[in-house]
Amino acid sequence: MSTRLNVAAYRWGAGRQERAAARATLSSLAPDVLVLHRVPAHPFAGHRIAGFADHLDLMWSGGPHRRSGGCTILASLRVDVLDERHLPLSHPRNGYAVTRLRLPGHPPCLVVGAHLTAAAADAAAELGRLREEVGRLSASEGLPVAALSADVGPDVLSRAWPDFSGGIVPARDEVTSTDVDTDRLAAG
Repeated sequence: MSTRLNVAAYRWGAGRQERAAARATLSSLAPDVLVLHRVPAHPFAGHRIAGFADHLDLMWSGGPHRRSGGCTILASLRVDVLDERHLPLSHPRNGYAVTRLRLPGHPPCLVVGAHLTAAAADAAAELGRLREEVGRLSASEGLPVAALSADVGPDVLSRAWPDFSGGIVPARDEVTSTDVDTDRLAAG
């Protein structure tokens, strides 16, 4: 049984043709987890997200993604989703989604997707808050963070969180992904 968790990220804000191209890429990639960024917040957006998930054979828990700054997490049936939360940060448009999940027969881990303001100074401060909150959550549950996806550059992310041992999946208009060895995280 595989210990590798494939985590992909995609920034929803692109147009219909771009989403179709992303669906094609994601269909061939078949990720275990997909972090969606900039998900629309209007009342009927859930239908679009659910349709997008269904097309990719992924499950979406639904939920109030507005609190998470427009981040939500989809998962394949190959993983057991134990819990998903959408949480705000200090800036009204910032927040994060965190999913507690596991590959069958393996220990659970966390996957985090975050939306941060575009201003570099704000993003650095919010990354610090995110690191504290996710660190507290990880410590309180005794679970490693397998992957982190944020709509800031990977260099900003690695400077703000230099000791992060999981996979970093930047949010872009095109699909990005990484593989994470969950057994290595559990041992580390």
